[in-house]
Amino acid sequence: MRERLKVLFVTGGDSLERRSSPGSAAHVMAVLPPGWCDAYLVVLEAGQWRLLQGAGLSPAEVAAARFDGCDLTLKSQGVALRFDVVFMAIHGAPAETGHLQALLEWQGVPYVGSGVLASALAMDKATCKRVVAGVTGVQVPPAVCLPAVGAGAVDGEA
Repeated sequence: MRERLKVLFVTGGDSLERRSSPGSAAHVMAVLPPGWCDAYLVVLEAGQWRLLQGAGLSPAEVAAARFDGCDLTLKSQGVALRFDVVFMAIHGAPAETGHLQALLEWQGVPYVGSGVLASALAMDKATCKRVVAGVTGVQVPPAVCLPAVGAGAVDGEA
């Protein structure tokens, strides 16, 4: 019998959409075949990682466990647990920008979803348009980039 996969579900994020991401993860976790994996759920907000639930861990053990966002391990009862795969259920940054994927790749942890470049380009519409316009045979309609207004404005691009 094979050892069950240890799957890390990451929720939260830096955008206003962070409130909906735990529900997204819960829906995916609910449809996994029973016994297929050991699922762990963490929230990532403002650079802080916090375990919400873990396979076989009691509420007291969950509260005492520490998640290390640098090496992507869960420290619980003197044991450092590494994960086989990460499922990102974050809406917006840092997953949709490619930042989280870069950390996962740096640590050699496989993940589900788009890679660093695809995520970064999808979030940066102006740069994506310039890249696609440079591909032979792909027509891109004219567009205007308006400067961002208010919080979150970066280099005058929206």
